[in-house]
This record gives sequence, structure tokens and C-alpha cells, in this order.
Amino acid sequence: MLTITERSTCCSSIPLALPAKSGGAGQEPTAAATQAGMQALVVSAETVAGADEIQGQRAARGFPPLAVVVVDLVAATRALAGGKLSSTALREAEAAARAAA
Repeated sequence: MLTITERSTCCSSIPLALPAKSGGAGQEPTAAATQAGMQALVVSAETVAGADEIQGQRAARGFPPLAVVVVDLVAATRALAGGKLSSTALREAEAAARAAA
């Protein structure tokens, strides 16, 4: 697996025109697992296990493995200082700000 610092040398030629899509446990396989033409998968350290699952699904279909790029989490700002940036935390912070206004 690659870290984000290695992305520029390894994956810079990969077109990024495809929309991003996420999946979860118990859901239908994502395009990364079912489309042979996919070349790379970008994940966080927290979701590497999902990348491993996708690689297994691709192997079962006879597809080549993907380049896996692991990126760091974005540091939290303002109300989220000290933690990770997540959509849940952002929604909660926005709701608290609206309630306080």
C-alpha cells in the first residue's frame, strides 16, 4: 500500500474523472470491486480493511489488484480541535451553532 506522499509518483497518471462512492458492510460491492478497469483506491488508515475486502472481491472476479493509496485523516479545526474531521462531527457542530444562535 502507498501513503499519500507516494501518490504523486505512482498515481499521477490515473484520471480522477470518476465520482467517488463509498460502501459499507452488508452493502452491494462498490464499483472498485466490480469494474475491471479501475486502477486505484484511496482509503484512510481506518478503512484499510475495506480495501483488503475489495481486493479479495476483485481477485475472485479475476480482476487485477488496485493500487491502494492510504491518506491521513484531516486534522480537526475550531470546535473539533484534537480529534479527526468527520461528517458526523461537522453536522453536530453545525447543529449546536444553530441552536446557540
